[in-house]
Amino acid sequence: MTTAHHPRTLDLQPGERVRVRSAQEIFSTLDQRGTLDNLPFMPEMAKYCGRTFTVSKRADKTCGPDHGLRRMHDTVHLSSVRCDGSAHGGCQAACLMFWKEAWLERADLNGKP
Repeated sequence: MTTAHHPRTLDLQPGERVRVRSAQEIFSTLDQRGTLDNLPFMPEMAKYCGRTFTVSKRADKTCGPDHGLRRMHDTVHLSSVRCDGSAHGGCQAACLMFWKEAWLERADLNGKP
């Protein structure tokens, strides 16, 4: 099931500071396939839980060989956060990670929510 907007929509903009929610909070948003709005929370993302980052840009669309052009909702990329490939056979492509806003919370200037 894909929903246009999750209850934790933050309308984040580039430059805003966010904290990645705890794994438990994130897992509570996922369906039985480990996805939210068909976007998986990848194993490589768990190490970022509890850490603070800057939003680098909104992720409004993506494309790929399996699904063509895909419109994204309530999704951002975080600065300096890329997939290390550890759960994907050691892949070294360093892809940008897609973060649902429901997995994040705004942080103040001191890095605290």
